Amino acid sequence: MSVDKVRLNEKLALAIIVSGSPLSMTEHPLWIDFFKQIRPTFKLPCRKSISTVYVDKVYAEMQSSITYDLFDANDLHIQLDGWTNINNDGIINFVICKPEPLFVKFLNTKDNRKFFCHYGDNAANVKKSFELVKNVYKGIQPLGCAAHGLHLLCSDIFKVDSVSEFLKQNSSIVSSIKRSQLLSSVFKKHQQIKGINVQLKLPVKTRWGSFLFCLESLMKNKSVLQALAVDDTISISLLRPIKLTLLDDSKFWENVLKMINLLTPIVNAITVLESNHNLIHRVRTAELLDPKSQGLELNADERVDALEFIYNLGVEMKIDIMNDLSDYQSKQGYFAKKFIWENSLITDPVKWWKFLDHISPLSKVAVRILTAPCTSAATERTFSTFSWIHSKKRNRLTTERAGKLTYLSYNWKLKNKKSEISKNTEANNCEESSIVIQQIQSSSSSFNSEKNEENMIISKSDSDSDCDSDSETYILYNDTSSDENSVSCSEKEDEDNY
Repeated sequence: MSVDKVRLNEKLALAIIVSGSPLSMTEHPLWIDFFKQIRPTFKLPCRKSISTVYVDKVYAEMQSSITYDLFDANDLHIQLDGWTNINNDGIINFVICKPEPLFVKFLNTKDNRKFFCHYGDNAANVKKSFELVKNVYKGIQPLGCAAHGLHLLCSDIFKVDSVSEFLKQNSSIVSSIKRSQLLSSVFKKHQQIKGINVQLKLPVKTRWGSFLFCLESLMKNKSVLQALAVDDTISISLLRPIKLTLLDDSKFWENVLKMINLLTPIVNAITVLESNHNLIHRVRTAELLDPKSQGLELNADERVDALEFIYNLGVEMKIDIMNDLSDYQSKQGYFAKKFIWENSLITDPVKWWKFLDHISPLSKVAVRILTAPCTSAATERTFSTFSWIHSKKRNRLTTERAGKLTYLSYNWKLKNKKSEISKNTEANNCEESSIVIQQIQSSSSSFNSEKNEENMIISKSDSDSDCDSDSETYILYNDTSSDENSVSCSEKEDEDNY
């Protein structure tokens, strides 16, 4: 077989894998005819060749590329999480951030066990595991998932009786309309009349943002829903459970707006923090290293904890940062220079510290901390890709082969993703994240102060009414090496299956 033919087959295999197409598509008569029309001399590879020979080749090439990226990085941060696939096999995915999150390895635990990283931040076994890891590997700093705290905040809000009943009432309204063909038809008719094209959304229990989207869809369709409630063409029996609620401006719609205002900053914060941007300086003691604020919002105890953390890391890295840390806080020495601070408000903190790489010893410690991920969302995204590839329709895939396909699909999309945001927009997003965190703090304080007065949050109407990020993130320090075996998986494949 010619080199050109092999290369074409490899590119075809990669396209099939990344797009999530069935590996057997090359045996479909319509595809065979299509390629014959394009290039009569080109013979498509069979399913078995794609699933074994070419998958292994492109997998090896991707491994080589990922390994090179890891060798080239100075600071690496590892995170892992467990999951159960469609065949009830226990899977553990490993992601290394540099700071871009690269999917480097997957393991089949065989006996369905999951690592301790599935437990909550305050679980006793998690704390014990942290201690064991820290004692054995001095260069590793265990950190919890920042988004987990926001998920717990949402969970606490939804446990309030009046809030819980109110959200059930909203879900009941949406489901009543969606379940009835007549109500759905009339609802769409009124939408067309009023020029509104927003569908009603049902919330998902484990997706806190979906509750906000449900409330927003109701509010945007308020006029449509009220028109529906007084429509004479609809049987009274269909509207009776929701009619009074939809027409209740003084209580129901006022409470919808209150809940939207309460949940919006929390959901926005979760969305921002779970992105691939470096935002640890917004949510942890690393805020002290943010040149924009220098930990302005930290209280005395938090500032001492931050200083201790930074100092101890400097000791572990064998870098004397005491004088530098003092000059940074007081803006003395090199840090008294005006040009250093001129662009601090519009420059990413990591880039700001890298600019000082040969000037300040503290910069190496700062970059190591600020490039760490603040959530384990990247690992969760690998599971989303895994479940998309290893679906019910493709249940004949072996776990090992599904893992390889996931590895290729996730990393190819990450490495070839085109930036849709300009540098200025990215800077604005960082500013927005700061505003979001401030909104969270004010919203949570308001909620706590009013928790014992539930009716101030939600006035009860007269009518009836995983994804917790439980995984932990581990910041891996002093590890710029990457053993080839650490980014490879078992090569055993069942060639009789897909």
